[in-house]
Amino acid sequence: MILFEATTPGALAAFLKYAEPGQTVLYHVGFLPLDKVGVASPKAVILSDLQRAVWRARDRLYLTQKRLGAFNYEYRATCRRLDAGERKHDVTGVRASGSGAGSLAGDFVFARSGTEHQPQQGGDDQGVEGN
Repeated sequence: MILFEATTPGALAAFLKYAEPGQTVLYHVGFLPLDKVGVASPKAVILSDLQRAVWRARDRLYLTQKRLGAFNYEYRATCRRLDAGERKHDVTGVRASGSGAGSLAGDFVFARSGTEHQPQQGGDDQGVEGN
């Protein structure tokens, strides 16, 4: 079931923020390789930005296509089920503080150091205060 159509990166971000596993957004109808050709046109630029946003979120989405005809597809993104121990709003290198279960309200602390930092996976009681 398609929830709605996202035609901009902002609309996709809103979908990602509120979507439940199994919900689907339609992000393009046509043929992406040909529809992005007019690089100077505003529509082609928005489409390229949208495609990059979808690709960056691919770890949270199943990306599928439905063929409608020759060179005509529905490009869909379906929110995937989160793995055990994974939280919907986790962001690598960000520690949230605040009150309320699952709240990301409050101050964000970005990890910074002079050396390369490898992301670490922690349990529910590690890395996030106030949850």
